[in-house]
Amino acid sequence: MDPSRQGDQRAPMVALERLQVAGVEFAQVAAVNHALPGEDDNCMGLLGFTLFREYLLTLDYANQKLTLERGALEPDGGQSVLPFRMPDGVPIVVLTVAGEQMEAQLDSGGMGLTLPETVAVRLKFVSDPVLFSNAESVATRFQLKVGRLGGDVLLGRYVFERPVVEVHPAFPLVNLGAEPMGQFAVTFDQARLLVRLEAKQTRLRLDELPSRLRLLLAPPVKPEEPKLVPVG
Repeated sequence: MDPSRQGDQRAPMVALERLQVAGVEFAQVAAVNHALPGEDDNCMGLLGFTLFREYLLTLDYANQKLTLERGALEPDGGQSVLPFRMPDGVPIVVLTVAGEQMEAQLDSGGMGLTLPETVAVRLKFVSDPVLFSNAESVATRFQLKVGRLGGDVLLGRYVFERPVVEVHPAFPLVNLGAEPMGQFAVTFDQARLLVRLEAKQTRLRLDELPSRLRLLLAPPVKPEEPKLVPVG
């Protein structure tokens, strides 16, 4: 589903007899068959969040590791373990942006810290957001702006100090992508609707412009066959 709600599309479903991830085998997995914009050459698929609903799922960005284990998280008063809800299979937490509480999607497939344009217009920036790039999702195309916030973003006990953020014209919620999530080891407990964030520091920086996600250990792409070119 398109987070902007403006470009939802239908796609065929297929059944995977077996799928093995992080030493765990899943049987009879329902999968959506669709193209991935800009990734069809080196990405073989995406693993959905709800696939791991019976396990503790940890995305350890610092060590570039995904782990699955049995167990349960315990609340800690909103310090490092936060409650989340998950409509449509997307985890959503509450954070504070420049003193204002709002909901944010945890999106490992996104880029930076993204604010809806409807939110950004009422916040103070160090300088006005400027056009950064043209981008696209599975279903829509849009223009992104970037700017540095005049205030901090609080997520549990962690503080992003006056971060550089993206401004999206259609997203309904704040979107926490791979750049900010990459500063944590993130553990999800879908059974108890809790997420744990672990970082070495509590005060964090987002100073760089968001960059396109890179796929590690991608299968080699075969170069196109050279064609004869007239000489002279």
